[in-house]
Amino acid sequence: MPTEAILKLLENGKWYYIKDIGKLTQLNDRKVETVTKFLEKYDFVKVDKTHQKIRLDAPTSKFFQKIREIELEEHSTKL
Repeated sequence: MPTEAILKLLENGKWYYIKDIGKLTQLNDRKVETVTKFLEKYDFVKVDKTHQKIRLDAPTSKFFQKIREIELEEHSTKL
């Protein structure tokens, strides 16, 4: 899914140039634009329109970090 691929890329909280997201996720520009606009509309990302960059906003980034921690805990208890 395009949204999942972009969110996974942005999980680290770093800024990414919008033009590079397509290359890094292997998605076409139209899909990147559609997903980016959706994420911006619902305040999941911060957008630097001057430099054409995006990153996850702080609460969303923390949410994803917590999910990863829980997944790691669950995985390690299954071993």
